[in-house]
Amino acid sequence: MRNNPPTCHVQKTMTRLQRLPLAAAALTAAALLATAASATAVTTGAVRVPHTSTVSVDGAPGAVGVITTSLLVPNSWKRQKSKGTPTWLAGHGKCFYRLTTTSTLTVAPSSLAAVRVAGDLPEVGPRILDSGTRNSAAWRVTRPEMSGRKHLRAVTSFATRATSGVALQAGQSLWLEVWLDGLSRVGDECHSGTYRQTLGPQMGDVLSTVHVRSYIKP
Repeated sequence: MRNNPPTCHVQKTMTRLQRLPLAAAALTAAALLATAASATAVTTGAVRVPHTSTVSVDGAPGAVGVITTSLLVPNSWKRQKSKGTPTWLAGHGKCFYRLTTTSTLTVAPSSLAAVRVAGDLPEVGPRILDSGTRNSAAWRVTRPEMSGRKHLRAVTSFATRATSGVALQAGQSLWLEVWLDGLSRVGDECHSGTYRQTLGPQMGDVLSTVHVRSYIKP
């Protein structure tokens, strides 16, 4: 049933074009196609945002790591002025989220990446908005419970091989993780469609395509 309106619209458009002189119809059709292509470019465009941070290695006292990330961020996320980590504003109408990113290095038990992110963000059922695996990495997008405001929290994780400078015991790995947090503005009206159909999947796409590398300072 949901396919009927677009079909009817196409039929009406073709009938109108058929009544025009051939040259005019061709020009009108070309204009329609150009408009559609332009709209697609606007809604699907993205830009890579690089960022480098220096962090303490959790679980390895005294160790310091450098993490460089490159996030493929939708053009609809508007970059905000901020000191430190990149910040964006995403949404429309009466609902906007402030999005921030952080990166971490943690010494923790070895496991599958999917197990690791499930432990990081243990929400279940409908509070999981997106999840998946890619090569040795896994990501997960959730909506933790929060009173009065909407909170989206996401992470991608993998066990990095760049462990020089960190003494790992048997059964341990050095986990490199990139986090995204989205918090609705105070007083905004944010409903489920915004985070289930738009922002949640977008956060999953960003984390599934992130480019990241790290090293431990000597």
